This record gives sequence, C-alpha cells and structure tokens, in this order.
Amino acid sequence: MILDLDAMPKFSEQWKHGAAVMLFNTDHWWLQKRPFDFFQYQGKLIKETPIGRALKLGTRTWASWIEANVDTRKTKVFFRSISPYHHEKRWCYMITEPLADLNSFVQIYPPSYVKVVEEVITVMKVHVTYLNITKLSQYRIDEHLSVYESPKNHARQRTNCSHWCVPGLPDTWNRLMYSSIVWDN
Repeated sequence: MILDLDAMPKFSEQWKHGAAVMLFNTDHWWLQKRPFDFFQYQGKLIKETPIGRALKLGTRTWASWIEANVDTRKTKVFFRSISPYHHEKRWCYMITEPLADLNSFVQIYPPSYVKVVEEVITVMKVHVTYLNITKLSQYRIDEHLSVYESPKNHARQRTNCSHWCVPGLPDTWNRLMYSSIVWDN
C-alpha cells in the first residue's frame, strides 16, 4: 500500500460541499508498524523516511487542502489529537480502574508527533479547533475493549488496547466537541 503525502484522497471532494462540521485525526497511521509499504511524495516512491517527517508532510498537505477548499465561516473544522494506545506489561487486559499515575504508562506514539500536528495547526491561515484528547485519555486504560474479551483471547497480540468502549471515553470527546460547536458560535 502507498500513502501519498502530498495529495488528499479523491473521495475528499465529497467533503467540500455542505458539511457543517468536519472532524479529522491522525491516530495510528503513524506508529512504527505502519499499514502501508511506501510513501509517495512529489511523484516519487519513498521506502524509508522518518515517520515524524512523513507525518509533517501529510499534515501540511491536509492543512493546505483545508485552507483552499473549506469555507470555515460555514463549516466548523476540528482536529482531534491522537488517542492513546496502552502498551505496557499487561497491556490493558482485564484492567478495570483508571491509571492513578501516568509514570507507569508507556506511550508508543511519540509526544513529538503531537507537537508536529500542533505546529501545523497553529500556522494555518484559517481557524481549526484542536481537540486535545490525548492526556485525558491516557488515564483511562480501563475503557478499552479488552475487559470484554474472552480468556482464550488473552494473548497480548490479540488484546485490543487501541479501541474504546462505547458508551465511554469517546462520549467525553464528543461532548467536548459539541460544547465547542454550541459555545463558539
């Protein structure tokens, strides 16, 4: 699979017309084990490039597309920060309480990647509301699906520590977004 860093996908054309709200995120595309084999940039295939650099190029492409194609007077644009992936000794298997201390938490998504996104959003020519859900979500190791997995799925490689229970933490993210929509207008 090839991830094109300087072009939006063709289906993004649909997003330009009539949306009242647009919500974007980067999430787990940018982990070291990426779901694509190559990057494409300026018409060239790139096998090896630092993930942080690719993230910056891709995020700049997104920002340029928003600036050129979205009327932010009519459409409220949000960018949601990365949701944590709890990867540690037990991962999140059968954990039913929030973390009391983030020092025990090992984030596999480097904080420098969060800064890349924040820097791009800060210099944009149009307003994008940044929903920083990363820190508040780091504590909620108990909100992953693993509590509901059967014991036979206990193997670490099968424990789901990146997706969240609904209702639950994603409802908090939605409430933050809804509050911004209501109060910012």
